[in-house]
Amino acid sequence: MSKSLVDLALFIATALVLKDTKTPMKGPHGVEFTTKRFLHRTVSLDHIKQVKNALNMTVNDVLLGVTQAGFSRYLNSRYAAGENRKDEGAKQKGHNNLPKGIRLRANILVNLRPAIGIQDMADMMAKTKCSNKIGDVLLPFTIALQDDPLDYAAGAVAHRILSNSTLSFSSLIGPLEEVTYYNHEVKYIGANVYGHPQVVHLHFQSYADKMTICLSVDPDVYPDPEKLLDDLEDSLKLIHDAVVDKGLSISRKEALSQDDSVHEMWNKLFRFFFLLSNRYV
Repeated sequence: MSKSLVDLALFIATALVLKDTKTPMKGPHGVEFTTKRFLHRTVSLDHIKQVKNALNMTVNDVLLGVTQAGFSRYLNSRYAAGENRKDEGAKQKGHNNLPKGIRLRANILVNLRPAIGIQDMADMMAKTKCSNKIGDVLLPFTIALQDDPLDYAAGAVAHRILSNSTLSFSSLIGPLEEVTYYNHEVKYIGANVYGHPQVVHLHFQSYADKMTICLSVDPDVYPDPEKLLDDLEDSLKLIHDAVVDKGLSISRKEALSQDDSVHEMWNKLFRFFFLLSNRYV
């Protein structure tokens, strides 16, 4: 209960005055009106599930760990390139160039509606109101370079809350099998957002055996977004390779028994914070 009250206090403070640390990844006010670039990168969903099963966590836990690692590596390279650093001797590629005590938080958005499964569109629309029910949680990221890649995975008022945090994060479960649209094969699904007061939005979209990383960035703040995608992809590879090297694996039967509904888990978590914030704010 005490931790929940602390989280609530931080949530209110963020809506009022508490901002993330000013870094090369944090944009100025008014970024919701600037031009955005949209990029994507497809990675292996099987590798993500292998890490999930080996570490006994959820797919979203792995994605958040990969994001934390990728942003740490990217921000380290930005500082190494000379941004916001005066000590030339410390700016070395491959070394830890990150300042201590960076506050960097992700605003995670989720649909608060209960999961209703796969249904015909007419039946689904008849049961569901056409309006948004979205909750958000502020999740602090540990921005640091870890010696063990598995450490990344283990650590895993709306406008003002968004503008005072650094990035927004979302993920969606897509079709389990490949689909066609008017007899054209769908290669990937990539969704994103525009018009929010943050310079970067990161969305993970699963589709069959693939996971697509969808990125929306302000090119003035992120002049090299492909490098960020490289760091995210490399971070997944590092974490996956660490699982393989350490011989961490479980049987297929155990994996299936642990493969619970990630969507329902996130719904429960965000409903809790949504109800808590409505009660105390």
